[in-house]
Amino acid sequence: MDNATARLTATVSIACLVGLGIGYIDTRPTWNDAGVMAGALLIAGALVGGAAPRWCWLSGLALGLPVLALNVATHANYGSALAIGISLIGAGIGAVIGKLVAGMSPDELEETQAHRPRR
Repeated sequence: MDNATARLTATVSIACLVGLGIGYIDTRPTWNDAGVMAGALLIAGALVGGAAPRWCWLSGLALGLPVLALNVATHANYGSALAIGISLIGAGIGAVIGKLVAGMSPDELEETQAHRPRR
């Protein structure tokens, strides 16, 4: 397993575990604070998106899907599908910040993607 694959595997695994934790807290009967959950998903999404910017969509899904799954399984709450969107937005923001921190401007990134040979 090369470095990029190991990094992606670790990032997606961590995102899934964090999503399970957030989903567990969200399904507790005494918990009723959607704003805190949305903020937690946005921040966690930004962190996992910044860790693997190229695969931010996958880490965003790995973060949001467990929240939806736990809410559907315990309360038949399909409204928590919004968690997927919030985590994907956070992952996208994190990916942009991660690329900027790495030293590439968005224009440079676009140029390197355009000239990269397809597999």
